Amino acid sequence: MKNFFSFLDQRRLFSCEHLLSRTCGFRGYSRLFAAILAICFSLCLTTVTGQAQPLTRAQAAAALLAPGSGVSIDVTNASVWSPFVDYGFGSGSEGLLPVGSVVNPHELGWLPYPGPGMSVSSPSYFFWIDDFPGAQFQHPVRFALVDASNLAPTVANGGIVVTDQGWWPVVTAAGGSPVEFFHNFDDIATADPPGPGNPKGLIAGSTLSPGGGLRPAGSNGPDGPNAPTASNPCGLLLRGDTRFDFAADIPQFMQDLMNHYGVSSNRIVKANGGNPASSGDLAAGITAICNMTPPCDKIYVRITSHGSKGGFSLTDGTISSSNLCNQFKKLADKGVPICLIINSCYSGSLLDPHNWNFPAGSVIMTSTDSNHIGYGWNWIEGTNKFTGSAYPSAYSHCLNANPTNNPGLDKNGDGFVDDVEAHRWVTNVQPCYARQDITNEMYYPAGSGTNANPGPQVVTVGTDPTKINLNVCNGSGQPKTDFHIIFKGNVSGGTALAWQSDAQDHIGPQWAGGATNRTVTYDPTRNETMVCWMDGSAPVASGQYIHFGYFPPNGGLRPLRQYWTPTTNPPAINDRVPTRESSVVPGTNASTPTIRIISRSEAFDGWGQTQLAFVLVRYTPTNIPLDRLNLGDPAVSGLTPLFVTNFFLDPDVPIEFPVTLPMQPNDPEPSVVLESRSAWEVNQTQTIQVELIPMSLVSAAPLMLHIENLGGAIRVTWDATDATLEVATDLTGSWTALITATSPYFETISPGTPMKFFRLHRM
Repeated sequence: MKNFFSFLDQRRLFSCEHLLSRTCGFRGYSRLFAAILAICFSLCLTTVTGQAQPLTRAQAAAALLAPGSGVSIDVTNASVWSPFVDYGFGSGSEGLLPVGSVVNPHELGWLPYPGPGMSVSSPSYFFWIDDFPGAQFQHPVRFALVDASNLAPTVANGGIVVTDQGWWPVVTAAGGSPVEFFHNFDDIATADPPGPGNPKGLIAGSTLSPGGGLRPAGSNGPDGPNAPTASNPCGLLLRGDTRFDFAADIPQFMQDLMNHYGVSSNRIVKANGGNPASSGDLAAGITAICNMTPPCDKIYVRITSHGSKGGFSLTDGTISSSNLCNQFKKLADKGVPICLIINSCYSGSLLDPHNWNFPAGSVIMTSTDSNHIGYGWNWIEGTNKFTGSAYPSAYSHCLNANPTNNPGLDKNGDGFVDDVEAHRWVTNVQPCYARQDITNEMYYPAGSGTNANPGPQVVTVGTDPTKINLNVCNGSGQPKTDFHIIFKGNVSGGTALAWQSDAQDHIGPQWAGGATNRTVTYDPTRNETMVCWMDGSAPVASGQYIHFGYFPPNGGLRPLRQYWTPTTNPPAINDRVPTRESSVVPGTNASTPTIRIISRSEAFDGWGQTQLAFVLVRYTPTNIPLDRLNLGDPAVSGLTPLFVTNFFLDPDVPIEFPVTLPMQPNDPEPSVVLESRSAWEVNQTQTIQVELIPMSLVSAAPLMLHIENLGGAIRVTWDATDATLEVATDLTGSWTALITATSPYFETISPGTPMKFFRLHRM
């Protein structure tokens, strides 16, 4: 070998070629020899000096995908990408990053994949391994660096380094600026086959072709009843990112609001025109809803985008759950029910403990819980193909399904499928959609398969009082003949009664008896209902108490203000009576709700002053009639107090406190009796407010039980931590509690094993 290199060093390669030519008499052989000799020179130089030409893009990709690389990649389910960008190494070396480059996840610092990213210490090819290509934003992906100077790189020899990261990658080449890759439709849609030469960077696996179709209007299954649920509903739609499936969600949401809920198109606000929206676009959309004329009496909100734990992606960055809360509080202050759908990964993590101060009667649905990712992809439904997010697509199917053909869908039997019924059909009836490897198929109605979007959840924000009684002192210093209570929304058609009373709420004879002495009127412009009691023949003397009661047919009482008349306009402060708005915020268990009380400021039609409030909570397993809902009746006073406290109520600042109710499964009409008193500062008399708030409308999270046949065994899994697995040999019972069983629960089966049934039981 030494003599060979001495020969080369003397630059006699051409002479050798010439000699061979003369000896053989055939110059073609001399060229062949020269080529072989050049190859030997390269290989021998590598042996002697340890230097080599860097791996090409194709060689690096082959090394990563090789069975012995140490990196497990199933290209039938995953996709592998590498930026098809020349970082200064020339054609055939696209994706090779120079020393000093950095690759970070886009949402650096956000859970559950906060980083850090990867730094390039030796020229290396960057590969992005997407293990769940149909998922929306933060989901398990891997970053891989393949050292270009290692001729046979593996994980074992350090030539390949792989780290768990979150979607999507941001590459900052040495001396360059950050560049995002593979996060929207334009970045990943390709008609070219995967491989090192794919111009979009797809190395292996599959993705969508350009022009992936959106679902055509009207193709989402049979229409539901075209029946609005409010007189003047409104809608707000927001798309936070450019990804293709989010674009498809907006027309689907629009169609559902118009065709199913009867919302007029001119009362549906699309933030930034339905294009990817910023936080400013969100604020502008909320302002537009707040300024609607006539005012909205129900607000539907649908937002769709990428998500991380505690964050929702907009075009100007990730908005945190607390900042999102501050935006939505402006809608909450309108005092009407809000039906919100959040479609994003980890969307359950966006809810704060106060549920954004949404009014009682509101519902929040999230496509996942706080620990799961969501999916969006090209879906195959029979012979139809469309693009969209998994949960909204399934939800829309169920929302618009024919209740007659889907028993159990219309849970309350009113002939109309509402938000909660559609959601529970998605989660409880297996499951309207399923993911089949990299291609997706949606089964409808229901069907088999694995739920592609685990963890959807529904939160009923609050339950309104169905009955409200107030024991009010005339502290104005003048005789009064009329009394008014103003409620938010249309709660007309109820029963209004009044009785003479005392400071301890012991009622006596009726006051303002007769239908002509009581009026209930609804103002659609202000979206308010006024209940008025009048009795000119028996004026209420100063210092005298009257007990007023109102019972609308469907509950939903949100008192705004109340006062005696005749009075000035607006009423003088000594004519106003302190008003408290209360509701029940359900917990995961119906027997552990949270009570919320708020005193409104004058800007929001309240009394506007700090109140010293005394609150007492009681529980009743049965209904209490309106004429017995007072502290002087044993139906109330005989109930055991569960919670007693005093606190100051500052205007517009809610007070919340949890309670534990002694509920039993056989209680016919479980309800909270909420007593609250506040001092009237004018003369230190008290206003007593007694409300009956039903708990039957408050349900715990649905119980999900999955049973799988594993051949010689079964596996039973469930999510609820407050439920016990029970087993029986007959569907009608008797049931035996498996007290120590935890999810997943396994049980061996064999031929001849008696039939068994499983269920979850929540006390």
